[in-house]
Amino acid sequence: MCSIETEKRLSKLFMILAEGERTVEISRKVLSELKEFEPFTIFRNLDGERKNKIDSYNIINFLQNKGIYVSDQEAQLIILFYDQDFDCFLSYSEFINLIQSESSVNSSNKIYNKNEISFNVDYSLVKLLEKEVELARKFLYGLKDLKCRYDFNIHNIYHSIKSYSTITPDSIRTFLKKNEISFLDSDIKFIIKRLDLNKDGKIDLCEFHSLFGFPECSFCC
Repeated sequence: MCSIETEKRLSKLFMILAEGERTVEISRKVLSELKEFEPFTIFRNLDGERKNKIDSYNIINFLQNKGIYVSDQEAQLIILFYDQDFDCFLSYSEFINLIQSESSVNSSNKIYNKNEISFNVDYSLVKLLEKEVELARKFLYGLKDLKCRYDFNIHNIYHSIKSYSTITPDSIRTFLKKNEISFLDSDIKFIIKRLDLNKDGKIDLCEFHSLFGFPECSFCC
């Protein structure tokens, strides 16, 4: 079992994820609704080495060229938030989850022949990635605060939240209520969206372990 203080810190970390995902989704929507929005063109522009996948270096390089600092750890965490197979890269299908809004009517399956992204797309992409960096920074700070607790143990924390074999929206809702954290139903959705890497509607131990064990045991699953 975890102490009350440890559970409080974990609850605050959940809310950092909720608020971060809320703001990122707004930026995704702005980007996705641009008439020039072409996901594959964006993907190819970030993938400068033409390796058909994007890594933390590509994110660092893109943002630094825009005068925006992002640390290696922050860039790695951004990758991890969308890396469904834990290979430290984002494939095109994984990258789509980073840049495309849920409400977008644009098709992510189209392959375009354009080589350059427009000024508007470039500007909105920078704003989106800035929000990702802000979230990564806040998450890492909160995670450090959680890990300094004497009773921090990933497996114990996971089992204190989960219902049956996995963490579900209801189990997160129950956990936050237990710790007297105010939240909206949309917050639960955003928390799940951030932690549910394989998009099955729940958080298994591998997903939880990779994020809350970051960076010591990231990509270990």
